[in-house]
Amino acid sequence: MVRSVKIVYLLMLGCPCPMTLADAKGSSPEHFEAAPGAMAECWAESSNRMEVRPCLVAKQKVADAALTETTSRMENKTHELDAITTADHDVKQRFLSAQKAFFQYINANCRWHAVMFASGTGAGDAYQACLVDLRRARIAEIRKALGK
Repeated sequence: MVRSVKIVYLLMLGCPCPMTLADAKGSSPEHFEAAPGAMAECWAESSNRMEVRPCLVAKQKVADAALTETTSRMENKTHELDAITTADHDVKQRFLSAQKAFFQYINANCRWHAVMFASGTGAGDAYQACLVDLRRARIAEIRKALGK
C-alpha cells in the first residue's frame, strides 16, 4: 500500500490536474494522463497560432483572480481556526508557507515544461499553459479543503 501511495504521489507531481488516491486506484502508471488543460482549450478556441498566446494570457488572468479570491477565503478560514484552537498549530502560517512553496514549484515545473520545447515556438505557450493548469489545480485543492 505504501508503495502505491508513493507512486500516486510522484505521478501527481507531474500532473496538472487534481487527483485523489481513489481516482488512481487500480491504474498502472502508463494510464495516467493529465486533463487537456488550457493549451487544448486555447487551440480549440483559436483560429490560428497567433491567437493562442492571448487566449492563454486571458485564462491566466482569470485563474489568478480565482486563486487570489480562493486564497483569501482560506486565509480567513485558517485565521478562524487559529482563533478557536487551544493548541499552537499556527494554521494560517502553515497555509501561507504552503502557498509560497506552491509558487516555487509551479515556477520550476513550468520552466521545465517550456524547456522541453528547446526554446522552440511553443515554449512560451507551454509555460503559460502550465501556469494556468497548475493554478486551476491549486484552486480546486483549496476549494475542496474549504468544503466547496
